[in-house]
Amino acid sequence: MSDTYAFTSQNGTRVEIPDDQLSGCGLDDIGYCLICGLDYDNVEPDARKYPCDECGKNSVYGAQEIMIAGLLT
Repeated sequence: MSDTYAFTSQNGTRVEIPDDQLSGCGLDDIGYCLICGLDYDNVEPDARKYPCDECGKNSVYGAQEIMIAGLLT
């Protein structure tokens, strides 16, 4: 069974991230918007400030970057 970690985006959305995304064992690289919580495929784990199509901000980060920033609970 996989563990799940989470963060709350600035708009209040709780975003869950499976631990395989954080460990690099997942087959997909997923990024998450810190403002609206939207997830994106094919985002490098160390991505920072990629543009978000939903909210228009440069706030998409790779899962590992979110972990390094200490945002996960």
